[in-house]
Formats: sequence, structure tokens, C-alpha cells
Amino acid sequence: MAITKVIIPAAGLGTRFFPWSKSMPKELLPLGAYPAMAHVVHEAIRSGCTSVLMIAGARKSSLIDYFEKSDLPATFVYIPQPEPKGVGHAVCMARSIVADDYFAVMLPDELIFSNEPCLGKLIAISEREHACVVAVHKVPASEVSAYGVIGIQREITPTLFEVNELIEKPKSEKSPSCYALVGRYVLPRSVFDHLATVGPGAKGEIQLTDGIAQLLNSGVRVLAHVIDGARYDVGNPLGWMKAVIRFGVDHPQYGDDIKQFISEQILPVMSVEQNAKISSL
Repeated sequence: MAITKVIIPAAGLGTRFFPWSKSMPKELLPLGAYPAMAHVVHEAIRSGCTSVLMIAGARKSSLIDYFEKSDLPATFVYIPQPEPKGVGHAVCMARSIVADDYFAVMLPDELIFSNEPCLGKLIAISEREHACVVAVHKVPASEVSAYGVIGIQREITPTLFEVNELIEKPKSEKSPSCYALVGRYVLPRSVFDHLATVGPGAKGEIQLTDGIAQLLNSGVRVLAHVIDGARYDVGNPLGWMKAVIRFGVDHPQYGDDIKQFISEQILPVMSVEQNAKISSL
């Protein structure tokens, strides 16, 4: 089975980036040589995806314009989500277009630095195992309530688990593990049936995690792959700022100058401030 379609939900209002996102989609905020969303699309293309299904909400016309005017080797389809009702609801908007047995989902707020594209690894595992595959990373126990979290039935390899449970935003004392979903998925088409019937979950929204949990309960095999790269959540200002620094350092034209700037002007200031704190103790 060749997995070539990817759904990218981009219909959120971007309220954490107000007032910036009042005039432009947060997905087009610059990160190095490209906007944030372009890095996600590039990962999809490097992973073998040739059809990008973008779920776009209100005030996202500039996002559509950006990709329609690009020369990327992929086709782009734009599907409106009139009202943001959660990631699960957004994914379900593409149901009539996806006829493939399996397809991918990428959340645009999650950027992953790795030598091999993260989504490509998930696709390879799914094609080999004929299973649903989700990406995860380990988080501190105190942070699990901000994520969808997996339960582990067995360890296949140190970076691949058989999943027996998925919970969206569990309390730390009730979390089945510290492995949180990262925003990369390879799913069977049958997940649409579950998303159509699952009720509102965390935050009163239709959660993709809840749909995959129902998929698991119906007997579908779900695997979890632990990512091996650096992850940045650019859906909030702090995560975006961290990613700006990382992309700046890696920029092919400006990277060397930025490294020199950090070395000559940022690190000395940090050293002085640290010494001042120590002296005041």
C-alpha cells in the first residue's frame, strides 16, 4: 500500500498569537527560510506524500495563496472547516476525498528536526506492519495533562510500542505512561467512522485521540514510534521563539552570522548575568 495523501488541519484561530494572527495566519509566521507551515509540507513531500489536503478556516486565504503559488511537487486541496470544533472534526472534513486504505495526518504546530523525516518513518512502519502508527515522545509526568498519552501493551523495540490505550489530556496520577502524541499519524480510512460518532472530549472538542482510541477498541492494531529528533511546538509564542533560534542557526545564508552573534553578544551577557546572580547569594 502506498501512502501518498496527508491531511493538515490548519483551521484554528491562533488566539495564542493575538494580535499577530489577526492580520495573518499563525501558520505563515516566518521560521528561517520558510513559513512554519511550509516546513511541515516539506516533511510530507520528503516522506513520499504527493497530495496535501489542507483544512482551512476563516481568514486563511493568504495560506491558500502561498501554496498555490509555490512550485512544490505536490497537489493541494483546500477544504473549509466553517467552525473550529477540534482536530478530529477537522480531519473528518476530508472523508469524502480520501479513498485510500491509509493516509497521514500532520499537525502544523509540531515541527520535528531529524535526519530522516518523521512522517516517512511512520509510513514505512505502517506499510510494513499494516497498522495504524502514531508518533510519540517522552515528557515529564507533570506535563502529561497537556497531551494525548498512550498506554503500552508491549515493547517491540526500544522505539516502537504496541499500544493498548490512548487518553487525551489525562491527569498525571491517571496517565498510563509518559509517552505523549507528537502530531504525526498514519491512520486507516475506518477512523472516519469513529470520528463521526465520537462525542466532544477535552475542551468540548472532537479529539483525534478519542477517534483513534475507538479505532483501537474495535480491534485495529495501533503502534507508537518514539521520535528521534528535536521537537518544537510552534503553536505558542515561546515554542515559536525557540524554533526561530534553531532555524536561524541552521539557515543556509545567515546561519554563520547568527552563530557569531550568539557567541559574541548573547552568551557573554548571559555569563555576566549568571555571575551576578551567584555573587548575590
